[in-house]
Amino acid sequence: MAHSNLASVFQQQGKLHEALMHYKQAIAISPNFADAYSNMGNTLKEMQVSVSAAYFPSVFLLSIT
Repeated sequence: MAHSNLASVFQQQGKLHEALMHYKQAIAISPNFADAYSNMGNTLKEMQVSVSAAYFPSVFLLSIT
């Protein structure tokens, strides 16, 4: 949960890449932590990254060719 809290602080500061890194670490430590997934999705949205592209890059690449 500490990584998720730190990520939230980074997200509020506009440090989105740092936030994303810590959300990923929070999920790696606790894969069932739904808030981390939700917040990471919000961060990706704020970064204007398609969530499906972030999670399934090979599928995304196939869909644009």
